[in-house]
Amino acid sequence: MNIPARPWTRQQPPRRILAIRLQAMGDVVITLPYLRGLRESLPPSTELDLLTREETKGIPGSIHLFDNVYALGGGRDHKKIMLHTLMMLPRLLLRRYDVILDLQNNIYSDIVRKTLRPKGWALYDRYSPVSAAERYRLTIEAAGLGPNQASHSLQLKDATQGLGLLYDKGWNGADDLVALNPAGAFITRNWDIKNYAAFARLWLLQRPRPTGEVARGIVRAPVEDAPPLALLLDDLAAVLRARHAHLLEDRPGALALRVPRTRQELSTSIDLEPDYVIATPLYNDVPHLVLP
Repeated sequence: MNIPARPWTRQQPPRRILAIRLQAMGDVVITLPYLRGLRESLPPSTELDLLTREETKGIPGSIHLFDNVYALGGGRDHKKIMLHTLMMLPRLLLRRYDVILDLQNNIYSDIVRKTLRPKGWALYDRYSPVSAAERYRLTIEAAGLGPNQASHSLQLKDATQGLGLLYDKGWNGADDLVALNPAGAFITRNWDIKNYAAFARLWLLQRPRPTGEVARGIVRAPVEDAPPLALLLDDLAAVLRARHAHLLEDRPGALALRVPRTRQELSTSIDLEPDYVIATPLYNDVPHLVLP
């Protein structure tokens, strides 16, 4: 692996650290346990901030971890993102960061790091075949702040966040939950929302459970009320954290559901195992359900 870094060498810990992970939601979430581990290894006087994007700030901002969460706008427009990056620089300069953990390593994060000129820094290795999670961990370690291990003690600021939506859709407060999680920001990487609803109906017909009404409610809420699904992600995180939950995530050409064996087991694999349900959008964009 190649992790360019200038380690922090002073005896006293840094006063302020800026972590940068701009995209996408899944990658931002993967960094959180490692940044939590970093937080726990440092004295309370050290401040830890995050720079991300508007689309991915919901979950980081909803947990007790960062002193500040800064978000860049601009959507997917390169010129607009660059403009928002330049506009953000004065706010970040005022923070006088001692260390920057660039967990993104792209043109925008590079501009931020070089402008702020921290005494210590480390750059994420984007191309190594090692898992992304391990690369995040090693990048944090390369900054010279000591060994890093993931800590999963992520506490929500509001443990009831998101539950109101479920109650409004008929949840009784006790049934297990099924969450449909579209992967990818581009239309070519996931179905239309109506197809997720169609999949849920097929699943309910062929494998009825007490969770049926809940699954229907979660899927149909974006269809009927039409809020952007991304706005529900921090609510969804709160729900999954608080309840027995199933996570259903799509990947190119397939959806996979794993019934969790433990309270917090959330699978994003599409391996064929006996307790998996696989759906493939191959037939005129209509979800086709295959039960093991």
